[in-house]
Amino acid sequence: MHQKLNLEPPTYEFSHDPATGHFFCQVNFNNQAYKNTIARPKKQQAKEDAAGIAMQGLSLIMPDFTAAIRQELLVPKSAQWYQKQLMRANKGESKRPCVLLLEFCQMHRLGHPIYNIRDDGRGYYLFDCTIMGRTFNPELALWQKNDAKDHVSTIAFNVLYREFYEKEIVEIQSRLQPYGIPPTSVGIPPSHPPPNVAYSPLHHSMYPNTADGSNYYATAEHASYYATDPNGQVAMYYSNTTMTNASHQRN
Repeated sequence: MHQKLNLEPPTYEFSHDPATGHFFCQVNFNNQAYKNTIARPKKQQAKEDAAGIAMQGLSLIMPDFTAAIRQELLVPKSAQWYQKQLMRANKGESKRPCVLLLEFCQMHRLGHPIYNIRDDGRGYYLFDCTIMGRTFNPELALWQKNDAKDHVSTIAFNVLYREFYEKEIVEIQSRLQPYGIPPTSVGIPPSHPPPNVAYSPLHHSMYPNTADGSNYYATAEHASYYATDPNGQVAMYYSNTTMTNASHQRN
């Protein structure tokens, strides 16, 4: 912001609460001082508090310049990341769910997802996904390994995204509440990966007879993929409209 306005960058000064040893922070910018009034246990927390107060004051006199920075301060980190994935997907730069999950885990320092493949005894595949000792299990057995891997990746992603999103919302509200700053509305967390991502799994409510993947599969002649339609519903698309019953033998 200071670069756009051709001003000196902000400076931060820290002090201690003598009673608790926690931190106060004062931001000095554009000949104005902004300080948090509630001591925080960590310097970074105090810095974010003071920055939020500064943005509130500056937004009254420079709303156009502060809108983007306010977004960074008040929107959960996970939601910002997800919106970027949506933009890329809408431009045709979609990623498989397993890739989205990996990048999400790396962003939150959860390590790499570990996949364990299983065969249901009929030639269909299931993957279990373990992240930080926590295992996510599939709801469908699928013919293609990639589909099975992306299916369980989507399950893990949905759970982790919502957990981090809700945690970050609470942190933002806790940080801003003492100063009467309303959080920015970012909507409801997604129930599936961004649109146009290939291999998004089917929900049971749409195809209740495919709970274990045993009733239907796509043959090579009628290749299928899963995607999200413009209305946000997960659907199965085929190279033609034929759905093949799994009781038939594979070619």
